[in-house]
Amino acid sequence: MLDQLSEIPQLVGFIAFLFGSAAFAHKCSYRMRIHLALFQVLLVAHFVLMDAMTAATTCAVSVLRIYFSTRTQSSFLMWVFIGLIWVLGLPNASEPHQYLTLLSTSIATWGMYKWEGLAMRGTVLLNTLCWLVHNLILGSVGGILMESTFAIINAITMFRLYKSQRATLSP
Repeated sequence: MLDQLSEIPQLVGFIAFLFGSAAFAHKCSYRMRIHLALFQVLLVAHFVLMDAMTAATTCAVSVLRIYFSTRTQSSFLMWVFIGLIWVLGLPNASEPHQYLTLLSTSIATWGMYKWEGLAMRGTVLLNTLCWLVHNLILGSVGGILMESTFAIINAITMFRLYKSQRATLSP
């Protein structure tokens, strides 16, 4: 029975992995953010099913922070979301890897509200790597595959953006 119960959260994590993989291939920051917001909805379900409430909380805040970052670059709103990440996540955190999710999500929030293009993607890549560590410790198979794939796809897309920007600047 326990094995059957653990299959459901892994399946949800795998679906999130498939859906989210497409987000990082977008060169357009807006499309990437919209896909990431929808992907985060699936992650909330995955982490709730894994009884990882700190991760679920930060993902729930991420749904909103990512969506609103497509609408505004407001510093006030950025700080509201960073505050929410800590106020909602801190009571559930008891292990070092859980604090890592709070810190990395805060950094990605800063990047989404303050930067575009490569700089924004760099903060998101750092966030991805921190979540990879979290998922390795948690044992989230879907999360491990997902964050590894996202890191690779984001790095490739960052390289493509860099080459594209460089070609535009060349005579």
